[in-house]
Amino acid sequence: MWGVDPAQCRTDSGQVLHPGSGRRLAYAELVDRAVGLAPPSDPPLKAVSEFRLVGQSLKRLDTPDKVNGKAVYGIDVMPPGVKFATLAACPVFGGKVAHVDDSRAKAVAGVRQIVVLDDLVAVVGDHMWAAMRGWKRSISPGTRETTPASRPI
Repeated sequence: MWGVDPAQCRTDSGQVLHPGSGRRLAYAELVDRAVGLAPPSDPPLKAVSEFRLVGQSLKRLDTPDKVNGKAVYGIDVMPPGVKFATLAACPVFGGKVAHVDDSRAKAVAGVRQIVVLDDLVAVVGDHMWAAMRGWKRSISPGTRETTPASRPI
C-alpha cells in the first residue's frame, strides 16, 4: 500500500503510522487487507516500560450518563415484539419436571406461552410482570426422585 518496510511503521491510538512520510491509516481502513493475513506465530510483546494504559487510572466516559440517568442499558431497550421469560430450573442435578398445570398461568393477561423442558419451565409474556405473575400462579412442578436429595422446584 505504501511500499515501505512494515518494520518502519508503528501504531498509536488506533492508527498505523509511518513516521518517515507522516502517513497514517486508521485500523478500520486496513480491515479488508488484514483479513487475509495469517497472524504471527510468536509476536513480540511490549516491554512493561512501554505500557501507556495498563496500570493507569483512566477517566470513565460513561460515568456522567450513569449518574444523571441518561445511560441506556440493554434491559431498557424495547424493540417491537420483544418478550420476557421467567424460568424455574430444577435445583437438583439430573432432576426432571414431574408436572406443570399451566392453566392459571395462561389466564394471566400478557402471558403468551408456557415452555416445559425436561428440567426447566419458562413462562413467556409480553412484559416481565406478566411472565412473573404467570410463573408464580401455576408453576409448581416437582422432580421425579433421581437421588435422595431430590426436591420439588
